[in-house]
Amino acid sequence: MGEDDFKAYANLCFHTFGDRVKYWTTINEPQIYGYKVERKNSTNANPATDTFLATHNMILCHAHVAQLYKQQYQATQNGKIGIPIVTKWFKPLTESREDVEAAGRAFDFLVGWLASLIRSGLPTFSDEEQALVQNSFDFIGCNYYTSRYACSIPFNPNETPTKPDQFQSVNLTVVFL
Repeated sequence: MGEDDFKAYANLCFHTFGDRVKYWTTINEPQIYGYKVERKNSTNANPATDTFLATHNMILCHAHVAQLYKQQYQATQNGKIGIPIVTKWFKPLTESREDVEAAGRAFDFLVGWLASLIRSGLPTFSDEEQALVQNSFDFIGCNYYTSRYACSIPFNPNETPTKPDQFQSVNLTVVFL
């Protein structure tokens, strides 16, 4: 499904149900769906960064649909449009400075992409795309399921990550009591 298909589907929904729906969400937990992307038949495939490219494209699809709603429907339907992201809480495994910082990195990585840790491979938004994304939501939903303990893993700037989680240099665990 491409951007135009997604917009056509959203347009049908807005037109058909807009008199009854007042809170629209576009793509549920885009950063999680991005993790499920694997380009097996591409010469440019990179398991470490493909997730960021997929999420980048989902954010753009969301922004285009939000623009459609805001321009064609919001004034008459009086609804709101947003995007729900997944959140978790990360508690340091110990009180060491490294684990406290690791818990912060894990949260930033999940919720904010933590561009400063990714170093390379993170897609960039053009100026036009940035403007589109900046005005693309009336609210951000937060889906919360569980918490994790975070323990710092030594960062090696010479290692090239092979999976998206490796960018954060954090070992995450669930402790069942």
